Amino acid sequence: MNAEIDLEKKDADVLPVDAVVRHEDHAYVFKDEGNGRYRMIEVNTGTSAEGQIQVEWPVYRPETGDRFVAEGAYGLLMKLMNTAE
Repeated sequence: MNAEIDLEKKDADVLPVDAVVRHEDHAYVFKDEGNGRYRMIEVNTGTSAEGQIQVEWPVYRPETGDRFVAEGAYGLLMKLMNTAE
């Protein structure tokens, strides 16, 4: 059996795998807004390799210089969920 596979290289946004948290069937990242404030942003995830995961932005459009939480994102999620109760 022979098959042809068309592979295309494309640019993609990636973040560390630990930057992505999952809650209620959705994936999120936290944008660092400074002064101890964080914004939870929904993302779609794609391929992951070598500790990095592809993210797509259904609503938010990242800008150059945006900073995202790379470690401790689940801690922020738990803190957010505890203050929401």
